Amino acid sequence: ASPPSHHQFVLVGDTGEKDPEVYGEIMRRYPQYIVAVFLRNVTGEKKEGNRLSTAFAGVGQEKWDLFHEEDEVSFKKMKNLDSWMTS
Repeated sequence: ASPPSHHQFVLVGDTGEKDPEVYGEIMRRYPQYIVAVFLRNVTGEKKEGNRLSTAFAGVGQEKWDLFHEEDEVSFKKMKNLDSWMTS
């Protein structure tokens, strides 16, 4: 079952196991519900690398980002979060 259409989510995970692949699939299936994805980069991967490019194929690069430390997560730099944060 899908959540009510007025609910939106920010997904936070890491690159250690299958989070990129799972979150990419969720974003493709339910784009109206996922505002952004933040992944802690524990594997040293690059956003443009093969694994992440494949995991997020068809998802705009502006909708997901990598970070190393939690203080690097910037909701403001994600364009699509401006309206979400003020609602």
